[in-house]
Amino acid sequence: MRITRIRLIFLTFLLILAGLVVWFKVLPLGQATYSLKYPGAANFWGGKGFIGRLSPVDRVIIEPNQPAKITGDPVYFSVFTPRTFSNAKVTITYQNNLTAATPIVETGVLVDQVVWRYKTAPLENSLLDNRFADWSSLRSGDILLLQKNKTFSDVTDFLKILNNQPEKICGSVNLKSCLALYNIDGLSNNFSKYQSTAISNFKKIDIPLQGTHQFYFNKPVGNNFHFAFDFSDLNLNRDDDPVYINIYQAGRKVYSQIISDGLGGENSGQSRNFAASFSWIASSSESGLYKLEIKADDDIIIKDITSAPSALVAIGRLHPVTAANSDLSFWTDSSFILTTTDNPASRQVLSFGNQNFSLDQTFHQFEFLNNRYGVKKVHLNHDDVILENDGVFSFDQNSFFNPEINLVDRHFVLSDNFKYILAKYQKPIALSHNLKQATVSLNIIGAYREKGKYSFIISIPGLTSAGQGNLDIKEIKIEFSGRTLWDKLKEKFSAYANKI
Repeated sequence: MRITRIRLIFLTFLLILAGLVVWFKVLPLGQATYSLKYPGAANFWGGKGFIGRLSPVDRVIIEPNQPAKITGDPVYFSVFTPRTFSNAKVTITYQNNLTAATPIVETGVLVDQVVWRYKTAPLENSLLDNRFADWSSLRSGDILLLQKNKTFSDVTDFLKILNNQPEKICGSVNLKSCLALYNIDGLSNNFSKYQSTAISNFKKIDIPLQGTHQFYFNKPVGNNFHFAFDFSDLNLNRDDDPVYINIYQAGRKVYSQIISDGLGGENSGQSRNFAASFSWIASSSESGLYKLEIKADDDIIIKDITSAPSALVAIGRLHPVTAANSDLSFWTDSSFILTTTDNPASRQVLSFGNQNFSLDQTFHQFEFLNNRYGVKKVHLNHDDVILENDGVFSFDQNSFFNPEINLVDRHFVLSDNFKYILAKYQKPIALSHNLKQATVSLNIIGAYREKGKYSFIISIPGLTSAGQGNLDIKEIKIEFSGRTLWDKLKEKFSAYANKI
């Protein structure tokens, strides 16, 4: 009897243990919540089941009995979860001690480890909160419409006209001159046909570009897609270097090709050349604005682009290399460029809109400003410099076009022509003791996850450690949600039933 009772106790213990494993590992309800507070208890588990510490250490000050002070951009943290989820509701409680030079605070999750791209959403945009106090404000869910003059009484009406008859929004004024956006993905594509964009003939791009690049192009009515590229694999790392070619229209992927790395020679330092081309027949209704993405690691050089349906402009980033130190020129209508180089031979004085700027340090990002209106020339004396901005770069002045609408970011300049601001944005909640609390919802289906960890970011564009204030973090809370155990069982049963 005593042995039976011991067995019963042992069996009960095993059942409880198994139940706990299922509860904490499988998470049958499809939900989990983790939080990190400053100041708080030390995290001896290294982020396993908890939110890991903010890093890197040179951008975060963590002292006993104090909130975490973010002094540089960006900072990262990881979260270990026992399973994948489809959504992450991120709530951050903070005190904003930033200056007017850094009005944007965003958070996001890593979605592409090849190009280190994060999907972000706004925590705070102080320009939207403060600059338009005398404008009319309309809201529909997360969509905010600000009007200089109250022309529309409903956000839905504005969006309907914007998507179907955009020429009525601003009348004789160009749409880009009277409308600005924030956190509205892909909207430019919906009315790109209205933009005063001339479809230029393609000219061969023979400036070698390193790593991932994205381009806009217009497909004329009746013309078919044809692209041709020449690549080089530097073979400086030990891994294979596939090239992913994707084409998007209005955010929808319409073409995809993977060029596998079958050349060999990895980590040998001996470069190898290869070519790629593709065509497909598209109906005349598929004309309009498209985005080309050539995604690869920095072992891959896009030696040249020899064929495309029309002129290409690079989106947001250029990294010209191996150009034998010859002079290089590009064109942009952005008011700023960010420049970086890790090559001592590439330190130089560059020209931006006929103003000279000194790029005199390696491994340091410089920001050069030129508020002159219109298209400006960027001239480099040496290659191997990364150029970035919030717009586009053209390889030829005559083929320049920029389909993007103005963004309400830290470089936004409000002119008299602006009539409307459209944003997907919720103002943070004001708490006591000058604290604020902001919540964003992130779709994390397909987000990058390594060793059970999601990688998150807090971004304050333009923040450096020199006199631009800081963001005090009091608490980070993330509520994950996804399929329940019952949902998974139903899917398994449905898949099994379909096979019968």
